[in-house]
Amino acid sequence: MGIHEIRILMVVSMVLCLTSAVHAAQGNAVFYTSTDTPACSQEHNKGTMIAGVSDELWGNGAACGRRYRVQSHVAPS
Repeated sequence: MGIHEIRILMVVSMVLCLTSAVHAAQGNAVFYTSTDTPACSQEHNKGTMIAGVSDELWGNGAACGRRYRVQSHVAPS
């Protein structure tokens, strides 16, 4: 394999590694410390906190069962 092919392989590999950043979902979320019944009934009482999300993430229930990593970009007030 020549230098040219190795460079192409490296560029393709880097592009594939960046696809997760392109597919990131953005929206608003909040968590609750209570144990109220969540909207996703199949996810009830699995020992996790209940979260509320914006319409962009909720997707008419499509968010049920998904796991999200939440990052805050604003300092808490």
